[in-house]
Amino acid sequence: MSVKKSQWFDPRTLIGIAIILIGLLILLDNTGFDLGLNLWDFWPFLLIFIGVGQVLQPDGQGRSGTGWVLIVLGTLFQLNNFGLIEFGFAELWPIILIIIGLGILKHSFWGKEKLPSESDYINLSFILGGGEHHFGTKFLKGGKVTAIMGGGVLDLRQADMAEKEIFLDVLAFWGGIDLRVPEHWNVNIKASSILGGIDNKSTARFADNEPNEKTLVVTGMAVMGGVDIKN
Repeated sequence: MSVKKSQWFDPRTLIGIAIILIGLLILLDNTGFDLGLNLWDFWPFLLIFIGVGQVLQPDGQGRSGTGWVLIVLGTLFQLNNFGLIEFGFAELWPIILIIIGLGILKHSFWGKEKLPSESDYINLSFILGGGEHHFGTKFLKGGKVTAIMGGGVLDLRQADMAEKEIFLDVLAFWGGIDLRVPEHWNVNIKASSILGGIDNKSTARFADNEPNEKTLVVTGMAVMGGVDIKN
């Protein structure tokens, strides 16, 4: 599956669409249009959208387990808001305990030692959780990292890029991204922040006019979140 084919199922795309729809509904309500709706009744759809984005990521890049959990929880809460079933936070805690137990068993019996990823394109999502990912490919072509109410580490210190310049698109929405880059990479920040921050602590070390100079261009935004870049 190509990157372009999966872009509509990316968590940030689905959340962006959801935020736009919510904004339009609030605007219509504030300008006198009586929609007869309580927007709070539809908040579980946000969990469902995020879950769908996780499940439909390309093989090896998504977190289908987390996605299905979000879809199930969102569906249960939405059915409760529609009055079709009774489900609340009192019933949520046992489910959380079951999920934690299954996660422990999974890592105990089926866990494998994590080796550096050799993928040439980065496509990571930290949704309501975190993790640490090491990339060792010498032909990195860029990518994107999304952190939504979660955070993680992206370690590129053992990697190298295919071209002299590649782009990494980041989105930190109520979350954080810790990016580690090689010392021979120059980092160019073209991302913006809204009630958040992007801190570049990396120091490029190469001679002037070095023919192998490499530049990582960081685009995207941090919304009530942060991106920390260092060597």
